[in-house]
This record gives sequence, C-alpha cells and structure tokens, in this order.
Amino acid sequence: VEPDILRSASEADVVAELEPRDSFGELSLIYNTFREATFKAVEDSEVYVISRKHFKAHFNRRGPRFKDYCALLDEVPALWPLLRAERWELACNALGLFSFRPGERIIHQGLQRKSALWYIVFSGSCVVSASHTGPDGQETTEVISTLRRPGHFGERSLLRGGEHAIPEVSVDAGKEGLVCLAFEGQAIRVLLEELSIQGAFGDGAEALLPNVNSLSSTEYELAKLGRMRRQRVQTEEIDMMSLNKVCHLGRGGFADVYLMEDNVSQKRYAMKCISKGHVEKFEAVRQVCWEREMLMTVDSPFVIRLVRTHKDAEFLYILLEAALGGTLYKLMRQKPEVFCDDEPRGSSSAFFVGCIIAALEHLHDRRIVYRDLKPENVLLDEHGYAKLCDMGFARFVISKTNTLAGTPEYMAPEVIDFPHAHDVTCDWWSLGVLTFELNAGQPPWEDEGVADLFGKLLAIRRSQEKGDPRYPFSCPLPVRNFISKLLTKLPHRLGARKGARELREHFFFKKLSFDFQALKAQTLPPPLARPFQQREYAMCGMEDLSGELLKNSELFKPVQGACMWDADF
Repeated sequence: VEPDILRSASEADVVAELEPRDSFGELSLIYNTFREATFKAVEDSEVYVISRKHFKAHFNRRGPRFKDYCALLDEVPALWPLLRAERWELACNALGLFSFRPGERIIHQGLQRKSALWYIVFSGSCVVSASHTGPDGQETTEVISTLRRPGHFGERSLLRGGEHAIPEVSVDAGKEGLVCLAFEGQAIRVLLEELSIQGAFGDGAEALLPNVNSLSSTEYELAKLGRMRRQRVQTEEIDMMSLNKVCHLGRGGFADVYLMEDNVSQKRYAMKCISKGHVEKFEAVRQVCWEREMLMTVDSPFVIRLVRTHKDAEFLYILLEAALGGTLYKLMRQKPEVFCDDEPRGSSSAFFVGCIIAALEHLHDRRIVYRDLKPENVLLDEHGYAKLCDMGFARFVISKTNTLAGTPEYMAPEVIDFPHAHDVTCDWWSLGVLTFELNAGQPPWEDEGVADLFGKLLAIRRSQEKGDPRYPFSCPLPVRNFISKLLTKLPHRLGARKGARELREHFFFKKLSFDFQALKAQTLPPPLARPFQQREYAMCGMEDLSGELLKNSELFKPVQGACMWDADF
C-alpha cells in the first residue's frame, strides 16, 4: 500500500439518520464518483435497491417512444413555426400516450374539465360536436369536425380560462378508438398563447391558432383547419466567395474562428468553421443544429447576431457579427483597474452587468435558457459594449429542463442537484457569480483543488452551502447586496418572480442613477473603448481557407458516409 494514501483512523461523524421513504446513493450514480459517506444499518432493515442502469433509464425525461413523439409534433401545422429544438423540448414535456375506447368521451360540453390537458391525435380519430337547445326545447347535436392524426383539441378552453374553463364542445373517440399524446395544459399555456398571436414570430403573418375570444366554438374548430405553414427566412444574403480571411481569431470546442472581410462592402465578420466529421465523432449534431436555430430567433444588440450559414463536403460555416474588442475575461486580466478604480465605485460593473441583463432578458423572452454565462463568453465590440456569444449550451425550455450543462463555477444549485430541474432563473445565479468575479477577480466558490469534473461539481456545491462568499473589502455594499440576492436558492432569488425587471430595479443601479434606456440605445458611454488592433495579414479566399482547414486544423475529421443532418445550413 502506498503510504501517501493512508490516513489515521478517526471516529466518523454522523451526518444524518435516515428513516422510511428516505433515499441515498443517488449522487454517486449520477456523477459516477466515489461515495461521499458510509451508510450502516443500525437495525434489521429492508432496502429497495436500483441499479445504475435502471436508475438513469427511469429518470430520463425521454421515454421509449420519444422519437414517435417528435415525429408527431413535426406533423402538427400549428407547431411548424417552432424550431426543431423547441419541438424537441415540447416532446420532453409530454405526459405520454393516452388510449380511449370507441365512443368514449374525452371532453364533456358544459362540464368543467377534471384535468386541463392538450391532446394531439396519435392514431385513430375523434369527433368534435356541440349540442344546442332549440326554441321548441329540443336538443340537437351538431358534428363540427372529425380529427385524425395530427389534429389537436383541448386548447380553446385552456386559452379561455385554463382548468376552470367550461368546454363549449364535446370530444368523443371515433369508431376505431383513439390514441392521443397529451400535455399538461398550464405548462404549455404560454406557448399556445404565442401561437394565437398574429405576427408573434416577427413576420407579421396570421396566427397559427385562431383567436379564441372573437370566434364561437364552431367557428374556432373550422378556422383551425385552415391555418397554413410559415417559413423563416434569413435576413442577410452575402456571397461567401466574396469573403477573404483576415486572421485566425481563436478556437473553441468544435470550431476554428476566423475574421473575414467582404471584398465588396469591406464589412468584417467572424466565421466559425466546424468539421462535420468532428461533430459526428463527438455526437454533437443536435447541439450544433440547435445553436443555429436559436441564433435565428435572436435579434438584440447585446447578443452576437447570425448573418448566414454555409456548408461544403467537410465543413459547416456560421457567419456571425464580429465583436473585435476581446472578451470580458481578457479585460479583467489585462486592465483590472477598470473595475477597481472606477468612479463612482461599481459603475464599470454596472455597465457590463446591464448589457448582460439586456441580453438574458431577450433570450428569456424567447424561452431560451443560456446556461453558460462566464466572462469568456462575453465579447466586447470596438465601442466597449458587451455581447453574449456561444449558444452551445443554450436551450429552449417550456417549463423545466433536466440536462446537466454549463461551467461548474457558474452553475446554480438546482442545476447541480438531482434531478437537475431548472429553467431560465439559473442564468441569474450565474450572473451573480460573474458580478462577484468582476469585483473580486475570481469566482466565489472553492473547488478544493479537485481535478475530476464531477468531484469538482460536488466540491463547489459544498462551498455554496456554506453561505455568502467572502467579499473583498473594496466591494461596495449595494454590489454585495445585489450579488447576495442573485446567489440565493429558489424561489427567493432576485429575478425569479419578475425577471430582468427585478434586477434593473435593485438599488445597486438606482444608487448609480443607471440609465437603462441610454444603454439600450447604446448612447451610454462605456468604461472604455476596445479598438481592434489592426495588423498586416496575408489574406486568402474561401477556397484557400478550406484547404488550410483540411491541412492544419486539429478539429478536422473526415465525414464518414453521407451527411444528412446539415440540410438547413
């Protein structure tokens, strides 16, 4: 035995005593780490044991028919304007398939619904009908429509009053029975409301769901059948062959990034060059496709803008707005006096935090949780304004998502803790960590020097449980309070109730008389400008760049067989 791994024996501390219905062992199953404690039976006990394989399968949000759910949602005309990433997230929120016998009534006209669900026909059929009492007192039943795959029903009463609304139609299973994919109504009500707003997707087009307030139940069901698909279009067309490489800007997990110049307009752009084979090797196809889709929905001066995409046999090219002032991380390291010697104290932090609040608010309004906020992912333009970049960990979220993603030092407790259920509010915690770092020069949590990723996560989580971090003496009290309220567990975290508005109303900004309107208009003077350092570079065109990538990039791996997933690039 190596002497270095020996330690003197001591009496173990009793951390907790477990009772019936308590559980243990899940942390080591989730994070694949050593046990954090020893468990001993103090009396004869009966314990139910679940293997790692079955544990992970049981707590996975994607059931065995998940692909069938996704295929069905792709067929629903009302959901066509949603991106694939949004429909994928919607499928994750499905309650499952519900079967009904021929003639069984699913929704009763005039009776309050026991459960406010939204249904999509998976197989079979259903009949939508309404009963009316005539002047002679006779009741007649009118068949409004017969729905087959991928028809849907139940949304009208949800939009009119949720679970307390009284349905104005009845829905019965058809002669061959009915199988529906069901969703909890209140969880997706915001999405349904968006689909019923004209121009909700920025194109001014007709809403995908009819107006529930201006149409009768019969008119609504008939109008629903006539809604057509809409397409998203890219806003800017640039001839890729007119671009010349200026220089290499950097390298990420899957991409080399180059500064490109349009020899027609002289405009400059950042271009991410991604090896399709490399993406396939590391099973990152969904991540790359989702990043493109989310960038297509974003239009904010505080988030890097997508210009266009392109592809060839081996590479994907994502052309982006160029922000050439470096990263916030680089500014912190090269010019710490910007944050230490500002006047009034905290004004520099307020400026960059204000930019990030505007960016996150824009994303959250689109149901996007960013999940990777850190100084390295905040770019500065040449005027000194901050912009979020790298949407690799971002995700559409309808209620909550359960993916463990992000950079450990910036992860909120609910992201680390099983079952990792989180929503957009986890970004406000990350902003608290970043704001602390702007004022202290380092993140607030101790990782105990652990190199292993999952061990590091658990060490950071232990550090979070110790309470507020130690602030430097120079950190102003309003800044400390702002950080402390962000580094608070849910539901009391700043931003958890009213979103970005809560942060803007905090007295940290009020004490500085911070002008958010001027910030939005980009007329507020930044702490300093960050002009791009122009040098002499040997330029080359797109064809030469492709050859350079094939020859020199460490991230290149040849595509194996035909590539089918890149059709939209």
